[in-house]
Amino acid sequence: MAPCHTRGFWLKEQTQNLPVSQFLRSREQTPINSFTKPELADMDSQREDSPRRRERRSKSGQFGTCRQGNNNRQKGNRARTIVIRRVHSNVFEFVFPRKVRVLADDLEEVHDMIAHEEWELAVDELLWLLRECHEFLEAHQLLGRIALFQNKLDLARAHLGYAYELGLNAMGKNFRGRLPFSQITNRPLLQATRDLVDCLLRLNERDLAVSIAHQLLKWDPSDPLHVQALCSEG
Repeated sequence: MAPCHTRGFWLKEQTQNLPVSQFLRSREQTPINSFTKPELADMDSQREDSPRRRERRSKSGQFGTCRQGNNNRQKGNRARTIVIRRVHSNVFEFVFPRKVRVLADDLEEVHDMIAHEEWELAVDELLWLLRECHEFLEAHQLLGRIALFQNKLDLARAHLGYAYELGLNAMGKNFRGRLPFSQITNRPLLQATRDLVDCLLRLNERDLAVSIAHQLLKWDPSDPLHVQALCSEG
């Protein structure tokens, strides 16, 4: 059974001070039909440049350059969904939509904001990225991880669960391959899945957490994110 998405309310919460060292350290596919898709449609009226964003844009030029070309990029954007491709043998990696690759510079800016603990700017930029491309899996992963560290568990569950479903949908129900952490494009899904397990354990949804943890271990049995230890502690 393919995962289904249900639309729900969007919790418009901003991050507060989060220790950067803590953030940076950190079927059969299990069918999921209980994750609420984060609602972003009502963010349009609130998306305005703050003085700090205008300052950053004027210094780097990256934000302005990316946004000015959006209309042309949308016209030429034919690849709109996440897919997987074989690397060799039973090893696969994700290929993200062209729009995600176009927005790579903006994502780098987000990582820079996180490194400088500019949490409100990072969250605002991630929300904008999702409005530009709803299948921006890494944007959901980062928003979910920030929310998890802030102990905003319902918000974390929505973003991380949606990222997990995006990955499942790309694979299809008959996928039996490996998605090693060593392949760079696999990391957003694997990290989102690990953090989803953590979130579900905190929400006392242990059965679902363990089921998803088993799926993660099928994708990469080497357990680079230590999900087995996480389940043991939980």
